[in-house]
Amino acid sequence: MKKLVCILLCKFLLLFAAEANSQCCQTVQLSLSGSASDWQAERIGRYQLSSLSEYRQIGGKNVMYKFEDEAWHFGVDLYTSGIQSNMTEECPDMEEWWRFWRGDGALEKWSDFQNNEITVTCVTDPENQAGAEHEENMIWIDETSSSMSTLYTEQDGPNVDCSTLDKNDTSYPPSPRVVLLGASGVGKSTLGNQLLGC
Repeated sequence: MKKLVCILLCKFLLLFAAEANSQCCQTVQLSLSGSASDWQAERIGRYQLSSLSEYRQIGGKNVMYKFEDEAWHFGVDLYTSGIQSNMTEECPDMEEWWRFWRGDGALEKWSDFQNNEITVTCVTDPENQAGAEHEENMIWIDETSSSMSTLYTEQDGPNVDCSTLDKNDTSYPPSPRVVLLGASGVGKSTLGNQLLGC
């Protein structure tokens, strides 16, 4: 009986969350100006709602998502980002304060939160191309590619600043960390699975 109540409660909460998020725009436009545009130009474009807390860049490789339900992030995956909001409004077009990653080598850092260089607006008529300024700078998806790969650039910053974390905190990344590099098909996954005992 408890299991049935739990299942029904979970379904209700999912339906409630879906209904709450259905009030958000199905398509949003990310526009940048000033130094935000200099550092994060490939993020510019339109994003379409793909799940409760995720938008995918139309024709591009970027994604906008809620990171740990704390803020909206723009990145190439769900682990890094180049643009972050200050708070988590239910819908991204309601956010006013944003910051961006400045990946300039030794001085890489997040900008201060600001409300004038980064805007996310609701697109009420997705067929209308006015304001669809993404074609010039966006990195397009290669439709002939057989697999989606992630290429990190200087535009991608960490979602978590490990230098500020307490090593006893549960959100601290595990150690040691191992990076396996190699060409396709040489056995990186097999070696990783063997090291992990899988």
